[in-house]
Amino acid sequence: MYPKRVPRVRIPLSPHNNVVMNSRAYSVLFLFILWCLSSGWFYVCKVKQKCSAIETIEEVDVPIGFSFGGFDVVKGTSFTTYRDNLLEQLGEDNKIKVVGKYDKNESNTSGFDNLGIARASAVRNLMPELADYRFLLTSKAVDYDSSEKVLAAADFKIMLNNEFVEETEFGAIIHFKANEPDEILNPSIQEYLNQLVRSNAKFNLDVIGHSDNAGSEGENYSLGLERANKIRDLLVTYGMSEDRIYPSSRGETDPVTGNDSEDGMIKNRRVEILINKY
Repeated sequence: MYPKRVPRVRIPLSPHNNVVMNSRAYSVLFLFILWCLSSGWFYVCKVKQKCSAIETIEEVDVPIGFSFGGFDVVKGTSFTTYRDNLLEQLGEDNKIKVVGKYDKNESNTSGFDNLGIARASAVRNLMPELADYRFLLTSKAVDYDSSEKVLAAADFKIMLNNEFVEETEFGAIIHFKANEPDEILNPSIQEYLNQLVRSNAKFNLDVIGHSDNAGSEGENYSLGLERANKIRDLLVTYGMSEDRIYPSSRGETDPVTGNDSEDGMIKNRRVEILINKY
């Protein structure tokens, strides 16, 4: 005979018990969702590295700037101070190299070969008190973000221009005023050559000697080579590798002006230094 089955009695939950159970369920659900979100963030941002950085937009004051595709100068609040300091460093004789930078993707409506030259020309116009010969305007292609409000699209370099050293776009010209061997020891020449080595030790240099037309052509060729070799020796003294320096002479065959005056002869007695950066 089978035992009698005892009927189950269902005990109703009180409202208090219902609240407790619902709270626990919601807490578990909330923690589960939080875990899913944090796990997803960790996978995407830390493992896949595909999170976008939050950009902080700040006002950046560029003394001299340009808009993307523009060639009209945008003056920053520090423009006047920046300009005055630049002119003070320039002095009375030195020249200033202005490098206008541009992105090849920018539309050029300036009439110049590229926006870089247009921007360099616009910068030159900010200093009307200086003669044109005090400027060297060049350009350089770079990459810009078209979303930038103001581009720092102009660089400056003070170029020496005294009676002994004249910096050029490709190097420098060393002048020999008195046509004497010891003139190479002039402090202006030595200071420039020392700086040249510190800035360009990894490049090759062509050092080309020139002379006026006093004396025979053979003598002038030898004199030009002697000057080039002296410049080479100083460069080596300052730390330049000798196998990066290529001295040569053109004697009297490549004058920059006539030899019919002392001033003209001084200009022709020179050594050209060409920095081969390409």
